Amino acid sequence: MCGRFIFFADDDTERIMNVVRDSLPGISGLNQFNPKRGDVYPSQQFPIIHENKNLPTVTDMIWGYPPASKNSKSLLINARAETADKKYTFRYDFKNRRCIILATGFYEWNKEKQKYLFTDKSNILFIGGLYTVTNQTDVQDSEDRFVILTKQPDSIVSPIHNRMPVLIPPTLAEPWLTQSDMTRDIINNYSIALSAQK
Repeated sequence: MCGRFIFFADDDTERIMNVVRDSLPGISGLNQFNPKRGDVYPSQQFPIIHENKNLPTVTDMIWGYPPASKNSKSLLINARAETADKKYTFRYDFKNRRCIILATGFYEWNKEKQKYLFTDKSNILFIGGLYTVTNQTDVQDSEDRFVILTKQPDSIVSPIHNRMPVLIPPTLAEPWLTQSDMTRDIINNYSIALSAQK
C-alpha cells in the first residue's frame, strides 16, 4: 500500500510547475496550487489534477474514500489497480474519474518497520489515482475525495514492500486523465526509474 507521500519543493516549485504545464497544456487552477509542504497523510486535503469540462484542472480533495461498511472506521486510501475496475466502490471512477497526485516522493516500510523514501531524478512524481465526488453537479465540493492506485512493485521497491503506487510518465499524463482505453496499458507497461533511501 501507499500510506504516505511527500511534497516538499519550495526551492524547485517553478520548475515542477513548468513540467506540469508542458505535460498538461491548458491546465486550470495551477496558479492556485499551494499544497501542504512535507509529509501528506490520509484524511488530509491535497490538490489533485483531474479532468473537468475537457480541461485538466487542479482541485483540493481529501485523501481517502469513506469506509466501505458501517462496521469499519478506516478510510480507503488505496485501490488495487489489478481489480479496481471490478470493485463496486472503484469501478465507475476507474473508468471515468482518474486523477494525478503530484509528489516529490512516497514512503514504504519493510517488514522491520524501517521507512524508505522513493524518488526519481526529476524530483517530481505523477502518481495515478481515482477520485469521487459527493455532489455530482459540483466537482469543487470540499468533501470530494481521492485514492492512490497501487500495483505490483518494480525491482527497486520489491525488496522493501509488495506494493507501490502507479506512477504515470509525464508524457502520458493527458491520456491517463482522458483515455480510458489506455489505462491498463499505462499501468502495466510503463515505469519510472526510482531510487530509495532510508
